[in-house]
Amino acid sequence: MDWTDLQSYGETCHCLYNKKTQYLERCFAVYTVFIHPFLNSSEWTQFQIFQMTSGVLISSSIALQFFNCEYYPTSSLDLFIENTYAACFLQWLNEIGY
Repeated sequence: MDWTDLQSYGETCHCLYNKKTQYLERCFAVYTVFIHPFLNSSEWTQFQIFQMTSGVLISSSIALQFFNCEYYPTSSLDLFIENTYAACFLQWLNEIGY
């Protein structure tokens, strides 16, 4: 079902609206997508700080999972970061075992 249809169904009655809302909360829970197998909850918080301060860009199948509300079991975490912040970010990745 595409986004427009999902929105339309969600507006037809309270029951469908609630189901649509629950579905979107499950699908767009970024923490859920990233927590397994890449980062634990503490690392996730640290990653979010890096993302806010350095503009780390998440790409590849992880991004597709988020936008398509789908799960790909063999996903990899591909990240892009500006050269200015790369050394600090690489040090952090090394500290958490990557």
